[in-house]
Amino acid sequence: MGKAENAVPVVVKKKSETRWSARAEVVKPVNKYLREILQVLETMIDNDNETTETRSDAEQLYFCMLNYHFLTLLGLWDKILIRIDRVQKKLKDPYIRELLFGSLLT
Repeated sequence: MGKAENAVPVVVKKKSETRWSARAEVVKPVNKYLREILQVLETMIDNDNETTETRSDAEQLYFCMLNYHFLTLLGLWDKILIRIDRVQKKLKDPYIRELLFGSLLT
């Protein structure tokens, strides 16, 4: 297991194009483990055993993640996506769907 896997106990997933809940699953670990992710990127940048391309990519990502807009939107989207995910889960409940949409569905 590499340093990245030890530093961040979750897999940072690629965003899904279809499900909002999948987007929440992407944003939440980045928000929760941002400090650890940045530390791994710093290690990669300073590691002479990494290729020049890998070190350059890690450095670009590191500075992008420290950008004010990224940090602001990360916190905002985390809160919004958590709420969207909760609503979607409630809407899957047949009882709630019947209460909200019963007259529309019949």
